[in-house]
Amino acid sequence: MGTGSISFSGIDTAITNLNYSNNSIKHRVVTAIRNRYTDERSLSGLTAIAMDDLIPDIWETGNDIVLIQKKRRNFSSIKSSINSDLKQLSPKNQNPENITLTPGNVFDMTDEAKNNLLNSFTDAVRTEDMDLNQVVDILKTITTFLADMEKKTGDDAPHPDLIETIKKMLEKMAGEFDSFEAVEDDLETVEIDPDDQIQDMADDLETVEIDPDDQIQDMADDLETVEIDPDDQIQDMADDLETVEIDPDDQIQDMADDLETVEIDPDDQIQDMADDLETVEIDANDRIEALNEQEVEALEAFRQDKALAEQFDNALSQRDKKYNAYVEIPAGTYTVGADVNAPTGRERRQIEMPGAFIARYPVTNALFEVFVEHTGYVTTAEKKGTGTVYQGRFKTGKGAALWKKNVGSVITRGACWYQPHGPGSSLHGKRNHPVVQVSLDDAAAFAAWIGRRLPSEAEWEAAAGTDMGLRYPWGNQWTPNACNIEQNSVADTTPVDSHDAHANEFTIADLIGNAMEWVTDQETMETDTGEAVTFNIAKGGGWTAKPDLTVSSRALFRPNFTSNTIGFRCISEKRL
Repeated sequence: MGTGSISFSGIDTAITNLNYSNNSIKHRVVTAIRNRYTDERSLSGLTAIAMDDLIPDIWETGNDIVLIQKKRRNFSSIKSSINSDLKQLSPKNQNPENITLTPGNVFDMTDEAKNNLLNSFTDAVRTEDMDLNQVVDILKTITTFLADMEKKTGDDAPHPDLIETIKKMLEKMAGEFDSFEAVEDDLETVEIDPDDQIQDMADDLETVEIDPDDQIQDMADDLETVEIDPDDQIQDMADDLETVEIDPDDQIQDMADDLETVEIDPDDQIQDMADDLETVEIDANDRIEALNEQEVEALEAFRQDKALAEQFDNALSQRDKKYNAYVEIPAGTYTVGADVNAPTGRERRQIEMPGAFIARYPVTNALFEVFVEHTGYVTTAEKKGTGTVYQGRFKTGKGAALWKKNVGSVITRGACWYQPHGPGSSLHGKRNHPVVQVSLDDAAAFAAWIGRRLPSEAEWEAAAGTDMGLRYPWGNQWTPNACNIEQNSVADTTPVDSHDAHANEFTIADLIGNAMEWVTDQETMETDTGEAVTFNIAKGGGWTAKPDLTVSSRALFRPNFTSNTIGFRCISEKRL
C-alpha cells in the first residue's frame, strides 16, 4: 500500500523524537529520505527510492560504483536499526502515525497500524461509534489502496471505471469529514472554558521553564562553538542555572567537584567541561550513539553478513560446500608488492593487516549458478551481449592436438558466464571450475549477496604470499605444473582443486594461473591522447599466463571488461 495514510507532520514528529545528533549516520539516512518529499503529492506518489540514489547523499561517494556497493550492506543494517528506534517511539505516542521505512526506502505507516486502523473501522461500524479522525484516516488509506489497485494488470484486475467511482465517493466523504472537523476546530477556538484557559496558561509557562538536562546540553553546545572568557563563562552558567532555582555558587562548586578539575588552568577547565558534558550529561541513548555508533553500525552489519553467509552455505549441496570453504588470515605484518626490477606490481612494502577470512578457492560455476537462480541476476556480459574470448596455443579437435603459433582474443557475441567461449560452449563438466566472463560489478554483487566482499590488492597479496612474503604461494622457487598456465597446454580452465598439493601455508589454493581474480583497487592512467582512464585490477594471472607469474603480478582492464580468463574469490572480516 502507498503512503497516503501519513502526513508531513507525522513524519517530522517521528524524526524529531528520534533525537539523532546532526552528525550521526542515522540522522543522515532519515534526512536523505525526508528530502525526497517535496510536496503533498509526494506523500502518495513516492513509492520507492533506489538505495544507490540515497547512498551518495549519505556518504558522499559520488558516482563511484565500488564505493556505493561497499555501502549497501551498511545502509540496510542502519535502516533496520532506525525502524527499531521508530517502533520504540510508537507506544510513547512519539510516533503518532506509526511511521516506518519500507523495503522501498520510503516512509509509510506500519502494516500493523494499517490493520489496526481497518479493524477499528469495522468495530466502529458495528457499534455505530465512529471517531471522525479515524474515519478520515481510513478513507484516505482505502483511497490509496484503490490507487495501487489501478496499477494492477491481468484478468482479475478490478474494472478501472468502478475503481474511479469508488475513489471519487471516498474522496468526497473524506472532504466532508474534513469540513466537519474544521467547523469543530473553529468552535473550540471560540468557546473556551475558563478552567481550560487557565490550564493553557499553565502549560505555556511550563514551556518557559528550562529542563536542567537541556540547559546543560545547551551549555556544552555553546562551549563547542564559541570561545568565551573563563570568568564570563562561569558567570553565564551561574545566570542560566538561576532559571532552575539552583544557587550559582553551589552550581559552580558542584561542577568543579564532578569534573575533578578545580586546580587546573581555567581554559583547560572549560575544555574539560565541554568534553565531559558531551559524553556524560546527555541521554543514555544519545551517549551510546555518540560514543559507539561506528561500533554498533559495524556489529549490525557483521550480524547481517554472517546471517547471509550461513544462509548461502545452507543452500548448497554437500558437494558444493567444499568449494565455499573459508580459511583464516591471521592479523599481523605482511610484505606485499614487487621486487624493484619486477615489470608488474607496486613497490615492495610492509602493511599491517587485520585478521580476515578468505575463500580457499575461487568462486565456482556451481556457486555462481545458485546466486543467479535465487536472484535472477543478469551479468554485464549478458547485458552487453558480448564477452572477450581468449584462444590458447594448444587446442584439441577431431582426434588431433594442434599447436597454434599465433594466439589472441576475440570479442564474441553471446559469450557469458554459462557460455564462456561463446555460443556452442557450455558448463558441462565444469561445475567445479572457476566462474569466468564476470565483471567487477558482477563479482561485487555476488559477494554482497552472500554477506562478504572482494579483497583489496594488498589483502589478496598478503593472503597469497602469507606472512613470509613468498614470491609464489608454495615458496620462492618456481615449480612446474604447480598451477594451470599456458605451458601446461590445457588452454582452458581446470577444477579449482586441481593443484591442492601446491596450496600455500594458509591452505589457500588456485591463487595463480587458471583464472585471474578481481580486486577492489583501481588505477588511473593517461592514454596516448592525454585522456585519464580508470582501470580495474585483476590478480593471479590465468590459464594464458607465462611462467614469470608471481603473487605481485597484476593486470589492468577497462570497466565492464569480461573474458574467459577472469573470475574472483571473496573475503570477509575475521569475526565472520
